[in-house]
Amino acid sequence: RFGMRRLSNNHWKAKLERQSTRSKTVYGNDPAKAMEHLRHFMISSTGSVLRAWIEFFDRDMDHRISRAEFSKGLRELGYKGDVFELFSVLDDDDSNELTLDEVDMKQATIWRNFRVFVAARFKSEEELLQRCFDAAEGIKHREIQDHLSREDFCVGLRKCGWSHGVADLNWIFDALQDQSDGLLKIDALRWMGIELTRRQKKQEAKVRSRKWQALRGRTGASPQLKHRHFAKFKAFLQKKYGTLIRAWRQALSQ
Repeated sequence: RFGMRRLSNNHWKAKLERQSTRSKTVYGNDPAKAMEHLRHFMISSTGSVLRAWIEFFDRDMDHRISRAEFSKGLRELGYKGDVFELFSVLDDDDSNELTLDEVDMKQATIWRNFRVFVAARFKSEEELLQRCFDAAEGIKHREIQDHLSREDFCVGLRKCGWSHGVADLNWIFDALQDQSDGLLKIDALRWMGIELTRRQKKQEAKVRSRKWQALRGRTGASPQLKHRHFAKFKAFLQKKYGTLIRAWRQALSQ
């Protein structure tokens, strides 16, 4: 009994110490203030939230970062505070991960629109560079293009069908450009391979879904049977991933 009481006392002492530490930070225990603190640090370190996210946090381009990725990114940017404490406050849904939508919804939307557009219009990084350059200059060049200026990037993509506005393209260019010379180079577009593969998988999934819908229509499944199958599927996801939100992020939205 004495041993259990001692462990219990140690537990509460540690908890109080963590709460005391939080109260001393600029954001306390407030997720909104902690997120603003993170955004301010990312902007002051790299110039934009999106650039910091791409270059230092979401390097595997799965659109979410774990506690370890978060810690590594902040340390490389020179953050001096308690990275684990900051992550704990930010992760108010206990998913053990963060998405760009949670950090900056506006830039997340711009980044998502750009990735979808690029994957639908171009088959490779090389094609994007060449077509944008040719469209911007108004002539077709024989030499292989391996970089773009800001003007060629914005004008070329608009001529290739971009419809979300020049301001959004400038946000993207700022995040991807080589800061040593202000040019967009092919190495900054290597994520396109991942995005193209992801798009292909989604298209294949849509084809399978249409086939399944057609088959289910012929078999005449009842609404009650559909409901039971859906309930079983949700139960499976909750058992495997803990929550439906985590299942969506880690498996279904890939």
